[in-house]
Amino acid sequence: MPAPPFFVLIERALRDEGTSYHYLPSARYAEADPALTDAVARALAGIPTPLLRGASWTTTDAPFRESASLIAGRRAEGILSVEMEAAALVAMGRALAKPVTCLAHVTNAMATRPDDFEKGGHDGQEEALEICSHRRRCLRPPQRLRKGSEAAMNEKRIYLDFNASTPLASQVIEAMRPLLTEHFGNPSTHHWAGAPAKAAVERARTQVAALLSCEPDEIVFTSGGSESNNHALKGVFFANRNRGDHIVTSAVEHPAILQPLRRGTRSQISP
Repeated sequence: MPAPPFFVLIERALRDEGTSYHYLPSARYAEADPALTDAVARALAGIPTPLLRGASWTTTDAPFRESASLIAGRRAEGILSVEMEAAALVAMGRALAKPVTCLAHVTNAMATRPDDFEKGGHDGQEEALEICSHRRRCLRPPQRLRKGSEAAMNEKRIYLDFNASTPLASQVIEAMRPLLTEHFGNPSTHHWAGAPAKAAVERARTQVAALLSCEPDEIVFTSGGSESNNHALKGVFFANRNRGDHIVTSAVEHPAILQPLRRGTRSQISP
């Protein structure tokens, strides 16, 4: 394997996350379309940055999970890179019958400088954009510019941030429709308008508890990952305040972990 930086043309992505399961049944890997992968490989032949083909490990933004032993196991399995998007994108393409190809830009430089969550000291953005541009030029014939505007402004945009937010599944839309149009009352109120919404929340709480084999009152719904992290960290901190106020974490944690710890605790952030 060459020294970083290099690109990995992802042939299959290990589904160690949740989003891909919204699109395809359970399986260990999301398999990229072979014909499209071959076409992209041909289009990128001869680029200056080394290009490998193989498997990638799609996981969440939880660096504590990527331990040395787990990384060694993934490497033995033939994994060439770790990223956060490919499995979901490939699975979505399969489900929609619109093949998707993904490239991982391997730099091994993440979090090598304070408050950096992307490429660390290696400024690889230009390389990544150039290879995407090159791939597009090779796979799609050039379009003529329309008078007074550029063709790019008239093309459909492609969303590449599925790790942050995804479209709603049709089943979710149908389940939520009555609560968005008819039973829209605040579930925390005690009057008639909030009663149907409160009943829906409690029904969902019971269903989630059954899936997790726990009690409904152990389920807490939040607005998202940052609020959940705050609840978990501050809950543990204040529940154990009599044992001290010193929490140790790592510098590669998400800001939703680091920022709460910097407020109200004596935090030790290890490189």
